[in-house]
Amino acid sequence: MADRDRPNDSSLLQRFNQRETEAIVSVYKLFFTELHLFASKLYQQNDTSPEDVVQDVFCSLLTNTEAQFESMVKLKAFLYTAVQNKYKNYLKHAKLHQKYQEQMEREEEFEDSITQNEVYAQLHRYVELLPPNCVTVMKLYLAGYEPDEIAKELHLSLRTVYNTKSLSVRLLKEMFSQPEC
Repeated sequence: MADRDRPNDSSLLQRFNQRETEAIVSVYKLFFTELHLFASKLYQQNDTSPEDVVQDVFCSLLTNTEAQFESMVKLKAFLYTAVQNKYKNYLKHAKLHQKYQEQMEREEEFEDSITQNEVYAQLHRYVELLPPNCVTVMKLYLAGYEPDEIAKELHLSLRTVYNTKSLSVRLLKEMFSQPEC
């Protein structure tokens, strides 16, 4: 039914402008389906409920008693605009939230990087405190050499490389478990 064909629109509008409960319910029922479909299209890519959007728009309108409407067409336009503005505010908030999340992730990555660098620096300091044969094997291991490459480079047996690495790791664990002064 077209807006101009509804009987008693002026009476309903007048009662709505006075925020009479029955008129509010009638207007809500009158426009709910249209506004719900409109909100569904706007919010289709997220988990916001179109029902909640329409209800929020009506609740906001009801608390704004200064808002008076000259015609049902203007009321309808106001409601559509309110749904659209609510969506724009949602997008603005979502963008701010996304920026905040990205900033937090960058800060966490930065902090992780600092922690990782501190641990590597401490590891290299502790490696220097190992017995000389362990220092040589661990430096090559930390440089990315495989055990067979270390054995070949240092003219050691593969078993000696594994044993030296095992001893080095045990000593390093002890060093890391000691409280720093």
